[in-house]
Amino acid sequence: MSSETTPGAFRFVRAYLPERRAFIGLLALTLLATVLELSVPIVARDLIDQLTVGSHDLVVTSFLALLVILAALAEYLASVQASRMGLDTVKGLRFRLIGHLVRAQTINLHQHHSSELAARVMADSEELNQVFSTDLAALVGGVLSFVAVLGVLLWLDWRLTLVILGCLLGGAILITPIALSMSGLNKQILQSYADLTRQCSEWFRHHELVKVYGADHQVDVQARQSLQQYRNLALREARGLSLIGPISNLALMASLIILIATSTYWIADGSMTMGTFTAFLLYLFGLAFPLISMGMFFANYQKACGAAARLQTLLDLPFESPLKTAAEDNISALQVQGADLSLNGQRILRQLQLPRMHKGLVIISGPSGSGKTSLFRVLLGLYALDKGEVRVNDVPLQAEQLASLRARMAWVEQEPALFQATVRDNLCLGQPGIASELVYQALFEAGLEPWLTRIGGNLELPLTEQNHQLSGGEKQRFALARALVRPFDVLLLDEPTSALDKANAQQLMNKLREIAKHKLVLMISHDKSLFYLADQVLQMENGQLAESAAVGRTAAV
Repeated sequence: MSSETTPGAFRFVRAYLPERRAFIGLLALTLLATVLELSVPIVARDLIDQLTVGSHDLVVTSFLALLVILAALAEYLASVQASRMGLDTVKGLRFRLIGHLVRAQTINLHQHHSSELAARVMADSEELNQVFSTDLAALVGGVLSFVAVLGVLLWLDWRLTLVILGCLLGGAILITPIALSMSGLNKQILQSYADLTRQCSEWFRHHELVKVYGADHQVDVQARQSLQQYRNLALREARGLSLIGPISNLALMASLIILIATSTYWIADGSMTMGTFTAFLLYLFGLAFPLISMGMFFANYQKACGAAARLQTLLDLPFESPLKTAAEDNISALQVQGADLSLNGQRILRQLQLPRMHKGLVIISGPSGSGKTSLFRVLLGLYALDKGEVRVNDVPLQAEQLASLRARMAWVEQEPALFQATVRDNLCLGQPGIASELVYQALFEAGLEPWLTRIGGNLELPLTEQNHQLSGGEKQRFALARALVRPFDVLLLDEPTSALDKANAQQLMNKLREIAKHKLVLMISHDKSLFYLADQVLQMENGQLAESAAVGRTAAV
């Protein structure tokens, strides 16, 4: 479903709404609060009529006080119930959004900044939370109160009721266009907020680069422009929402003036009592709050519809096959045939042919931009080929087999990513139950024993993005340890020696040679001094295989 045909906010979140009994509970509490609140003016009318003739009933006074307390308690419980329903609804929606984006096709996620996506998941859904928590209770209570109050007013005096209805209708006519304008404006505000969040994330993440290059003034200019844009949009929204209260009060004041003027005459001729007039005044103020709450709900609902439309664009992003298949046999052979790949209108791979590979160390080399890293993403199932196929165990790889394929592969990226989590959580990614002994072993095998000693062997040590606990070379070996923790048949490494000195590079290559005796190790490298260690070197140029040469001890094909 495209964003242009996105339904209203209610239909958008329908799958995440609480069970029907939750709505019944909210309705019951709201109805109870409404009945109690409507009873207060009736009892107050009788009390005032008694006072005008010089009598006072203590029972009536006590009953009135009890009604006020019970009405406040019922309103509180209804508000809590509505908040619980709204929070549960948004929790389910956010859970789906997070899961969908994590599983979305990589090529689509690359078109969005991660901070912008995070802002949209949280900020856009918060608009829905506002509607389905605070505003929902106000709407239900407001509608019930409005209908009930009008019924009571008609029973008390139909003439004054018609006067009040005329004033309120004029207010509603003025409020409606304001509320309708909120949807489009809110889309702009949420987009501006997401853009600002993305920019802040970039500035804070690369603050050292900003300082060194003297770009702080450039950041000032961009920040001022972005903040001013967000401020102007938010101010436009605030102006619109701020009109709802005064318009409602204007309608209320007009009703009050007309009510006093007409009631004075009817009290004088004896067709209306002072108690009835007082009850009308109380009910009139009782109408003001429902009117304002319904107007605010209508406006906020239009904002929520705008948020729903933006969130729908995220759910429209294609995602990888959700099917889970049983674990496949070990990967004994890997091959690429006729691979074509285009990204953002640029052709990356051109009829690429890779020979059948089953074990050994294979180095893939070539100039920058020749498609090496993209090839790895194809092998990992992150990019879908336009044409051609990846063959696993001599069988074409299917989309629903991606999970089982990745379960038998390990990846060491060129710029290793570290989550803001503990050492253990970073190493045991996707496998939280791994024993500590295996984790330590992987760190030793990756050559990180000195680093492990430096941190006191503490696997619960938090790692953050910028705390400098790992050097560039240590990060690469840390990524290798993360790969070694998991069982694999194919190990993919993207420039694993680029941040290592000669001694550590040699140590790493010795480890890879050992692994390659039983596994397939594919390594991207520009370092020709390492080629002699490979069983095969594949030279890529312009997205094609330019040369294939068996070099070392045991051929990989």
